[in-house]
Amino acid sequence: ERQRVRRRHPAFHPDEWMMARIVVAANNAWNIVNYRQGLVRALQVEGHEVTVVAPAGPDAAAIRALGAHFHPLA
Repeated sequence: ERQRVRRRHPAFHPDEWMMARIVVAANNAWNIVNYRQGLVRALQVEGHEVTVVAPAGPDAAAIRALGAHFHPLA
């Protein structure tokens, strides 16, 4: 019986993955804090830099407390 071999691209090695900059956008900062907090944390654990784009509001401080960058929409 033939075994399947999972091949990886030769240019990438798992130890050499680059950190990605990821933007999470929402129409309300509250949405990120209440529904996407786990996503933001998981991305950070993987080594990614997370930026949240949403209208300014009282939840902006909570987003910054997560360690994500916050850019308010005008």
